[in-house]
Amino acid sequence: MNRVMLSGRVSREAEVYQKEGGAAHAHSELEVEHRTAGGEWKKERYQLQGWHEMAGRMKEALKFGRQAEISGYLTRNPRDEIEVVVEGVTVLEPRRPLFLRRQEAVPPAQVNTEALDEALETVAV
Repeated sequence: MNRVMLSGRVSREAEVYQKEGGAAHAHSELEVEHRTAGGEWKKERYQLQGWHEMAGRMKEALKFGRQAEISGYLTRNPRDEIEVVVEGVTVLEPRRPLFLRRQEAVPPAQVNTEALDEALETVAV
């Protein structure tokens, strides 16, 4: 078995299928971006499969555009394509860039100068 750990952006939300009396099965897709030996950026898409309880977890966690880390193993489907059977999912919430943060006006603080002077005197001694 080939274990893999991938980190990337969800390019297709998880869809869960379940036949009567059968196990839940989820499909999704993860886009991974990496730098080649030549220094160029390359994007690859990996098909993800989840079964039973993992199918439900994938449905909750793998929303379009989210960054996620996937652990699992490689397998081949009947069409001879390589897929990743998911054993673990971690959502990586990116920090919002500073220019997107909402800046609110903060009124200047009321400073008690006497208390500040006393604090500075005790530190200076």
